[in-house]
Amino acid sequence: MLQYSIYRHLLSDNLSLAAFMKSEAVSVYDVKRRLAMLERADNKTIPDHYYKLGAEFSFRRVSSESRMDYIPIDNLADLIWFGLEKLSKRHLEMIDGRIYVKQKMQTKWQELITKIPPLLLQMAFLQKEKVFTGDLNTYITDNILPNVRYTALPYPYIPNMEQFMREKNGLNDLHIHLNGTTEFDIAWQDMLDNPFDIYMDFSAGYKNDMVKELFEDVSFINNPNDILHMLRIARGIRWKLVDVILGKNHTVDVNNGDKTDFLNYNDSVSGHPLKYHIPSENKLVLEAMFYVIVLSCLKRTQSERIAELFYFYLQILGLFNRLLVQQTSQFGFLQFQKYTLNQLRSHVEQQYLSRFLQLHGNDGRNVRLLEGRFSPKDSLDGNMELLSNIFAGWHALKQTLEYDRMDTESPELYLIAHFIKKKDCDDAFIPFRKLRVKFGRKPESLH
Repeated sequence: MLQYSIYRHLLSDNLSLAAFMKSEAVSVYDVKRRLAMLERADNKTIPDHYYKLGAEFSFRRVSSESRMDYIPIDNLADLIWFGLEKLSKRHLEMIDGRIYVKQKMQTKWQELITKIPPLLLQMAFLQKEKVFTGDLNTYITDNILPNVRYTALPYPYIPNMEQFMREKNGLNDLHIHLNGTTEFDIAWQDMLDNPFDIYMDFSAGYKNDMVKELFEDVSFINNPNDILHMLRIARGIRWKLVDVILGKNHTVDVNNGDKTDFLNYNDSVSGHPLKYHIPSENKLVLEAMFYVIVLSCLKRTQSERIAELFYFYLQILGLFNRLLVQQTSQFGFLQFQKYTLNQLRSHVEQQYLSRFLQLHGNDGRNVRLLEGRFSPKDSLDGNMELLSNIFAGWHALKQTLEYDRMDTESPELYLIAHFIKKKDCDDAFIPFRKLRVKFGRKPESLH
């Protein structure tokens, strides 16, 4: 139904992002119009009156929990928190304090998270179910850690599957490509921490025409410098929002002042701003708490200033999500390859611990045996370094999950050398001649 689907585009508003980048104001009416047009773009054969009536119905909410009087949404703050809550409540459920995907919504959920990262949706749902009262540490311990300790990817609650995993100490996963498996919410934290490294990796990837096609398809970016600029802005917005909401010395009046000053951030800020408020090094948890405090603040204050800053942050977040996660409108191996070539995951995937923890789940019990595939390097030294990093990550996993102190067996890791497909060369007599020679040499470097 349109009343749900129109909010899918909350992080796909390229027109508002472009306006923000030029220091132009964006109103709630601009946003509602653009979301409706994004919804219409999915199927232009349906007449306009359907979309207009659907948008009118979608952009309204009940005035209170106890009354069913509907009021129009006429400010950006309400649009953000209400839209995210509506989406998350449709797809998620809570069982014994844990967030799961509704079984019947699993396919729709997989489609939704190509547009909106799962951590944001989980926290929109969580702060609705478990109201944040101001105690950061207690909220994290009781609500956030059980749900996003190592991964923000929830799954359906299936009793038979839960019992099977308990009996077997996890699942046997016999085909995982170790590179490219890092979920977006983890990669996003690395991007904000290391924007210049991401810029350098992406600059190398952007030389490929297939990568340029990807960026021209999902964004208006046509220069690697835009990547660096946006990451720095997003990092600055996050610091500003935490300072405004939690800081003792507020550096900005949230309701007044120059509406364009959100571009003027100090590039020296680094790390997650909540690290000064919460004794945790888990950046996924810190980001989850960040979403909770901002969404709670929007509901409580309806501050247009905070809403404007957060909407800017969300558009950058959504853009990078589309650049790392293949969209439902993209089909086939060639379009998949564009994501493997853009290099945006290269920095975060230099180490393997976070990937192994992600695969094992927030309880550390998902995997009994993992068959990981890796692409061999061209030299013995390169392969020694690669394999050392993989084994170091696996050893750190077992230390982190403290398997030595548990009665259950430690998980097992098997590695499979995987040779990556590439286009044919121009040799008219021997198909894939260069690739055959290259692959013939690679096994020698594994000895």
